[in-house]
Amino acid sequence: MSDAHEALLKFATLDFNIVQALHRNEIRQITEWWNELNTTKMSRFIKSRVVEYFFLAIMVYFEPDYSEARMLATKLIHLITTVDDAYDHYGTMKELELFMDAIERSLHL
Repeated sequence: MSDAHEALLKFATLDFNIVQALHRNEIRQITEWWNELNTTKMSRFIKSRVVEYFFLAIMVYFEPDYSEARMLATKLIHLITTVDDAYDHYGTMKELELFMDAIERSLHL
């Protein structure tokens, strides 16, 4: 392999590792946000799907510079899907009230 190819491979590997670290940090921050809402303790059907929704957001905002957009999109997708699931599963009135309180709290984080 030529020196140019080796240098390019090293730069590509370095770039991959930097972007991977960025994405891991974003997922960690979103997971912490989701856990602070305590939604999994409120109801049996509210699940944490942070990584799945992060991948949906990353398909749109794939450039490393769009970190905030990825995290915001992931949070919005998670909240919207959870609201839909809550009402689809006909949660009790108490569960729905607790969930709406969590949404209101999340708007102030």
